[in-house]
Amino acid sequence: MYADASFMLHPDRKGHTGCLVTLGMMGPCIGAKSSKQKMSVLSSTEGEVLAVFESLPLLRMAASLNKAYGYNDVPVIHQDNKSAIEMHAGGGASKHTKHIDLRLRYIQDMIQSHSVEIQHLGTEDMLADHMSKTTTGGKYVECMNAIMNGEPMTYDGENVAMYACIRHI
Repeated sequence: MYADASFMLHPDRKGHTGCLVTLGMMGPCIGAKSSKQKMSVLSSTEGEVLAVFESLPLLRMAASLNKAYGYNDVPVIHQDNKSAIEMHAGGGASKHTKHIDLRLRYIQDMIQSHSVEIQHLGTEDMLADHMSKTTTGGKYVECMNAIMNGEPMTYDGENVAMYACIRHI
């Protein structure tokens, strides 16, 4: 799963969560979410923590589906914010993060019980970027190619040559 957030994107200063669930690293997309965050946060790090929390139901559904097919791997959440990853690992919580404390502890419990694993992934490789903010040009093409897992789109600096998303049955 790829989880990302945009800080204070909306007029009411709430952030935006983007999430993609794939089968394995860079595999086909089987679930996606893009939504306004439910609460206000004080930093981009807190926004990333909230993005992971808001994405967990989709991840749990995908993990149940994988188990039904006999795959027992621990789901991996890819995130591009190192401070948020440190908070998930058990550090970084303070009196300033009290408003997200319950959500953070829930994520920490899932990590400690080996229900999920969190790994750092550079911003340039973050597929959920496309779900949490506006992307254009080459970044848009990159994200759509990864999400659609089909014939590649091309970008010549001005125009995007799109392909048909409907495949022959």
